[in-house]
Amino acid sequence: MPFYPSQASAEIIGSNGLTYGLSFTYNRYKPGKEINGISNPGKALFFAWDLFAKYHFNEHAKMSKQYDPYFLLGSGFTLRFVAPNTTAFTANVGFGMNYWFDGHWGMNVQSLAKFGLKNKFPRNSSNYLHHSIGVVYIIDRTYRKNRSFIKPRYKWIHNVNKVGERKRY
Repeated sequence: MPFYPSQASAEIIGSNGLTYGLSFTYNRYKPGKEINGISNPGKALFFAWDLFAKYHFNEHAKMSKQYDPYFLLGSGFTLRFVAPNTTAFTANVGFGMNYWFDGHWGMNVQSLAKFGLKNKFPRNSSNYLHHSIGVVYIIDRTYRKNRSFIKPRYKWIHNVNKVGERKRY
């Protein structure tokens, strides 16, 4: 685990408790580290790119907004400079939680299982677990409250009163 940030991600908040995002991970293997039964002779690099969708449980459950647990599904690509599997497309499944200190800042803890989409799926040497702890920052507080980036394009389509009928002009 490096002492500097080694993962960055960005998300867009959808509706009904869903968020969509992408992430990039960078890391280094230490010399002598055993990876899939093979001893690493020297320093080796690791990169991963992922697309994902998260379902946030507290959107529909009566939970504190301070705790934000979620379930994650996605896919990705891993590049490792260590034999035998240097590249792999992956199917990802995981869970995590955001803990919000205030309206903008929070902490994230996440565990992700990545299954290599190669021969002998789901049991192959491209599979691995990816755990992360990080800091979360929301750019605009209103997006967290509303959970929606969807804005009306045409005023007349979204101009609906509380009963569900369109307002007349």
